[in-house]
Amino acid sequence: MPSELIDPIEFLDPTADDEDEFARPPVGQVINSLIAEAKKHHSFSALFKLQALKNYLELHAQYHINPKITNPATRASLAIAKSVGKGPYFARKICQLVIYVDKFHTLPPTGSGKHHAHPSLLNNERVYQAVRRFLAVQEDGEVSQSRNCILRRLQRSNQLVKGR
Repeated sequence: MPSELIDPIEFLDPTADDEDEFARPPVGQVINSLIAEAKKHHSFSALFKLQALKNYLELHAQYHINPKITNPATRASLAIAKSVGKGPYFARKICQLVIYVDKFHTLPPTGSGKHHAHPSLLNNERVYQAVRRFLAVQEDGEVSQSRNCILRRLQRSNQLVKGR
């Protein structure tokens, strides 16, 4: 057993080595770049959702300024859904898509035939390198309860996905 214990949470922190952390771009800017990309590939479904998101963000900003409008996020999403001929399900989907696009900078994968393409923490290069670095310093065959649940604890405490 090593003489000094390594704190796995501190060791696996993917932002520990980053002195020059880049600021996240605003979600509107990300959506505009995704719209340009969707136009290149002539993807109607993606373009439809992205245009709805863009309109939602613009309307939400206007509603947020007006103090008479309560719950601007819900009202804006319902108004955009109604304007494109959809109902409350699409309004909820708009709110979910804004969060997803802000976090992953892309639209979620389609549900058909892509069960293996879901986002994973190990797809993040920083997290992957931190896990490899942590496992490299461990002795072969050494297993403990705290090391078995490292990723779950990190995920719960949001240290891996903070700011993404």
